Amino acid sequence: MPIIDNAPPPAKRGPGRPRKAVATAPNPKREEYAQSVQAIFTLGALITGMVGWHADSVTLAENAPTLAPAIADNALKNEALAKVLDSMNTVGGPWIELFVLSLPMTMQILVNHKALQASPSMGTVPEEVQRAKALAMRAAAQAEAQAQMDAALSQLQDQETVPAA
Repeated sequence: MPIIDNAPPPAKRGPGRPRKAVATAPNPKREEYAQSVQAIFTLGALITGMVGWHADSVTLAENAPTLAPAIADNALKNEALAKVLDSMNTVGGPWIELFVLSLPMTMQILVNHKALQASPSMGTVPEEVQRAKALAMRAAAQAEAQAQMDAALSQLQDQETVPAA
């Protein structure tokens, strides 16, 4: 049983004592920079995959989640890197985004015209598959139109058979 009910004195600051964690507010620039770097890696992965450098494409895609935040942290400390990433968001960003968003469609069109080989890993399918899809969609649209015409004719016939009061 303790003789004194007082708490022991706090440990002195020393090499074995951890520092108190200081809460910092998230930096919006860091997120912006990380997104810019992620876009660069994504673009690189798409292009390397498109030209058939699949190992490089996977390497870029796998390392982007780790490297993008680290590069963003570096940009907060490095003015030259920050300027490059800022310019991506103001000048190049929308164009890069447009390019990245339209790349799958562009690649499929190139496959359709035999300029590229189909690659399911890149989201492209052989032209014959696209043609079969188009024919199936047209047949479905024709069947739907025919069903609507049949329903309209049936309704019209029902109105004609109803005796006038």
